[in-house]
Amino acid sequence: MNEQREKAEVKRLEEKKVAEAEARRNVTFKSFAEDQYFPVALPTWKSETGRKHEEHCKTWLYPHMGDVSLREITISHANRVKSAMLKAGRAPRTMQAVFRTFSMIWTSARDAGIVEGKCPTTLKSFKLPKIDNEKQRYLSPEEAERLLACVRAKNEQAADMALVSLESGFRFGEIAALTWGAVDLEARTLLAMNTKGGKDRVVPMTERLHELLSGMEQSGDGELVFPTGLGTKHAQVPTAFVRGVADSKLNEGVTDPKMKVSFHVLRHSYASRLVKQGAGLLHVQRLLGHSTPVLTTRYSKLASEDLTNAVKAMERGEKADAAEKRGRGKVVNIKRAGGE
Repeated sequence: MNEQREKAEVKRLEEKKVAEAEARRNVTFKSFAEDQYFPVALPTWKSETGRKHEEHCKTWLYPHMGDVSLREITISHANRVKSAMLKAGRAPRTMQAVFRTFSMIWTSARDAGIVEGKCPTTLKSFKLPKIDNEKQRYLSPEEAERLLACVRAKNEQAADMALVSLESGFRFGEIAALTWGAVDLEARTLLAMNTKGGKDRVVPMTERLHELLSGMEQSGDGELVFPTGLGTKHAQVPTAFVRGVADSKLNEGVTDPKMKVSFHVLRHSYASRLVKQGAGLLHVQRLLGHSTPVLTTRYSKLASEDLTNAVKAMERGEKADAAEKRGRGKVVNIKRAGGE
């Protein structure tokens, strides 16, 4: 009798284990996200990052796939979310962010053995609108000086950081992380480390940049060149720069976000100066630290404009030469009567 009870208990436990395993495998998207994914991910993120990911789920993902078993989610569910966002007029970048959240949760479920194969949004038939908000604004020398003056009136350090970008093409994050160990005044170079592209790069200093950095008080190699008042790294563009942009009125009447002046426009302006003075796009790519030539091709229009101007100048010169020759008239040899 005891043996029968033991066998029955073993069978019951095995059936319970199978049922629990099946329940885990049939977990819904929402249950997995809230019970397993976010509790692990949120502590590793900044609060704002976590808030955005949770908002993506609550606003877009849960309403269309929250109650669906992860194993049953297909590209059709993703397309429902996409259709809802398109209907609501959401920007392509917002859509990209929402589906990145979905992909991260789905990948986590795959790592946990709940789902298999490729994430539905990686299939070739799933396409999102392309993001086209790349800045198209470049500052003229006069605009750059006006902006620097307005920023300097607010804060010296903010203006110096802006000048570094204008004279090196460094991103704001690269300037904020710049240490004196990466500044070689003798070789006149700056070293950008831990960059967005993942590769370090060396950028030669302009005379103006060398003058700025040479005149600053230097500290240890590991010390920041532009620390905050607390000695820490700037987490965002200084408010003084934003206020300086407002005072410069460079954005007055500008409604297109791609044409508005921001800190990143300083980097574009550096690149435009290079191209306008004849630098090849390959050199621009290396100086800016672009991972592929595709990112640099946005400046090809500037190069094309200069080439067009060069051809027009050539034509004007040739026409002027031709007119000058016509003005001189033909040279005619007049022989004297009876002469040779």
